[in-house]
Amino acid sequence: MNQFYPLLKTNPLFYEFEDEELSHLLSCLRAGLTEYNKDDTILLQGNKIFSAGIVVRGSACSHRVDMDGCKRILRTYNAGDVFCEELLLANIIVSPFTLIACEQTSIIYIDCMEIPKFCNLACVHHSKFASNLLQMLSEKIVQLERKMEIVQKSRIRGKIIAYLLFCAEHEGSSDFTIPFSRQELADYLGVNRSALSRELRKMQNEGIVSFDERNFTLGTFL
Repeated sequence: MNQFYPLLKTNPLFYEFEDEELSHLLSCLRAGLTEYNKDDTILLQGNKIFSAGIVVRGSACSHRVDMDGCKRILRTYNAGDVFCEELLLANIIVSPFTLIACEQTSIIYIDCMEIPKFCNLACVHHSKFASNLLQMLSEKIVQLERKMEIVQKSRIRGKIIAYLLFCAEHEGSSDFTIPFSRQELADYLGVNRSALSRELRKMQNEGIVSFDERNFTLGTFL
């Protein structure tokens, strides 16, 4: 697994970890590597969870099916991203979403049961990891609040503008690439795909935004 150490250290969970520390921590957390083919189901909504996962090669997309049968795209996980970490300190062992491999994908799993407790040696590496996890969860709460602001907009244009402004803010530029296809973006925003495409074309004609597939540029007056 040491071939993935440089990538793992880009994740906030392993902030300021040296290779030796990371090796010790992964041993504490009973880490293991699993490979998936494109379209394989990694997690199934409603199934029990025993591990958090870190994507180290490829990508995966999560979605949730609501009680009314509506499918909502949640997010795409790329190399370096972690999933299910928010469940680890809450004693929730049921997956709230389905996760599908978008391509050949490799995932390192860490034992959920080992995260809330310290190893027998009370190692400093485990303490540092717990601190990083709490910091990451705090940032996720902020992101979730921002998403709620986006989807609660009453009109499609308001949702689109709020989402694009969030992407621009995150990238620090008016030029950015979104992680979603049109259908995935429609699912994320909770709108009809055709209505989304129509509104985007109107916004482009009005000079509010220009785009090519997933690449967007916001107008200067936004």
